[in-house]
Amino acid sequence: LRTEIPLQKDTTLLLKVLEMPGSDKAIKLQLLDIENPKEKRLQEKIAAINLDEEFNIALKFAQGSSEPQKVLQQLVQKGLIERFHLLSKEVQQLLMPDTIASLKQNKVLQQIHTLLSKQNQNVDELKQQLLGLVLSKNNRQSIVSANTIQELQKAILDILKSLTAAKEPSVLQNYLQNAKTPQEFFARLDQLSSIFFQNIEDPKQLQRAIADSGVLLETKLSTFSKQFMLLQSAQESLDSTQTKDIVSYLLSSKELDSDIKQLFAHVSDKDGLQQVLHHSKTVLHKKLQETLDHDLKAIVSKMISEDPHSEKLQLLHQNIQNYQLLSTLTGLLHTYLPLFWEDLKEGAIKIGRKKSYFLCDVDLEFEDIGRVYTKILQMQNSLKIDFFIEDKDFEDLLRVSEGELLDELQDFDEVIVTFVPESEEKSRYTFKNGIEIHV
Repeated sequence: LRTEIPLQKDTTLLLKVLEMPGSDKAIKLQLLDIENPKEKRLQEKIAAINLDEEFNIALKFAQGSSEPQKVLQQLVQKGLIERFHLLSKEVQQLLMPDTIASLKQNKVLQQIHTLLSKQNQNVDELKQQLLGLVLSKNNRQSIVSANTIQELQKAILDILKSLTAAKEPSVLQNYLQNAKTPQEFFARLDQLSSIFFQNIEDPKQLQRAIADSGVLLETKLSTFSKQFMLLQSAQESLDSTQTKDIVSYLLSSKELDSDIKQLFAHVSDKDGLQQVLHHSKTVLHKKLQETLDHDLKAIVSKMISEDPHSEKLQLLHQNIQNYQLLSTLTGLLHTYLPLFWEDLKEGAIKIGRKKSYFLCDVDLEFEDIGRVYTKILQMQNSLKIDFFIEDKDFEDLLRVSEGELLDELQDFDEVIVTFVPESEEKSRYTFKNGIEIHV
């Protein structure tokens, strides 16, 4: 075999010279190894890295490698999966979303919110209504002493901050504490609630919760950027291109959101197109602002701008970036959702796809019945469902209801339901593209 082996800079071939009996004009070489000093140094750094202290650095090393999957395998051996689970707990401890849950249920907060939402109230009327609430002596005194709407607003804000005060406040509580007016306080509370209190039985709300978890922020911003550029390009083409061609181009674009496209559906002249282009940019800008108002990473960035020296905020921001790095490296979407479900301690959802099948793992741990693990495998129009149930009484209840489950899945050609013992519960399928979520 005669061949040339092109080498990259600093790359070394390790060869072995073999004897060739009966010939003094030929050399037989055996390729033993290819050494790339950069890769070797990278591997040595990965081997020496401490995942507990340098998790994000390890992920960046893997991302910068020419063979990220090999680096990932090495990181998995060092405990990458276990560190990822700790990451989710770390994010949970930083956010402490249960503090927001308790605020949502606070009756005094609810009553103040209702009073402030009423229009055309004068100072004396609002004071009387506030004094009818259950308030501390100091708070009542500050309400009584207020003579102007500005003084009353400050007194109300002090009450709201006293209700959210804590010895060790979460980053979310601090975010509320930094509000400048009662209206901003409640706007921030509603903003956080929109992320943390989705109805997870509604697929659309669950989808929104995933999209707003922070991991997809840059992807969403990129989508908005492309749409703005497209509209700007159409604006600049008004004098050089026929109106019908511009409209046709916009309606056929895969970049524009469907609701933006609809704005151009009945445009027929240049003046109308110009007006709709201006309006569409306004609509798109409003959608962008709503995205930033409801995305966790965007909100954390805003928190950091208000409190740039907070170590907790810096760590939370870094952990969201760790999710993003891990998602890029593995082809899975990794994230944490601070959702609330009655009696749920914690859980993880993993959704994946390969050419021939879809796979979904749902791993939940409840306060009362322990662990409930479900693996769903779909191949074409067949479905296989494995259950592992820690609580035997709950398992018996599910077994009794198996017929109802099969009735609901009768659109499938074949459905196989299996209850597996603990020893068989571990994952039997692997994949690279999909979603992994901790809640």
